[in-house]
Amino acid sequence: YNMYALVDSEQTIAEYNESNNAAGPKSITVVNMPDLVVQSITTSPTYPNAGENVTVTVTVKNQGNVSAGQFYVDIYKNASTPPVPWVYGDVWCNAANGLAVGLTYTCTQTVIYSAEGTYNMYAQVDSESAVAESNESNNVSAAKPIIVNMPDLIVQSVIANPVNPDAGQNVTLTVTVKNQGTRASGQFFIDVYKALPTGVT
Repeated sequence: YNMYALVDSEQTIAEYNESNNAAGPKSITVVNMPDLVVQSITTSPTYPNAGENVTVTVTVKNQGNVSAGQFYVDIYKNASTPPVPWVYGDVWCNAANGLAVGLTYTCTQTVIYSAEGTYNMYAQVDSESAVAESNESNNVSAAKPIIVNMPDLIVQSVIANPVNPDAGQNVTLTVTVKNQGTRASGQFFIDVYKALPTGVT
């Protein structure tokens, strides 16, 4: 912090020099402060279905050297960018008793995703900036990808028999498709092309 002192701040004294009433800055370093960080985010189930309850557990640690007072932990189901202070989450917890040095606080809440897809979940500790910390830039977690169950079909292999056919010779093709997603797929077709159509990758 930068400290200043000012004499005759209300300018009640007429002085021959009015430009020398301020002194400073004097640098003040506060050594002992709390430092709240999001240690981890876990979800259960890992790959939920659309409409299913998802239990979110956020663990916060005070890695500073002074106990922290009351603070909130906010959970954001999906955000395109990391949240900033005073942006409230979809759900939150109130750490009413604060957090002692070196200890952790667990916030557990439930969220629901209404549609299949991939989402970016975030957590923010001390979203209202109620706790003065030694580091105010580490209160937001990294994005946690949440995949709401979806199939993912890939062509795993294509085998031709014979490998080097003669012109006009029948060729037997065996195409193996794998679903590497997290949910069973419905009916689908497999198309075989002698040459890849324009726009197909």
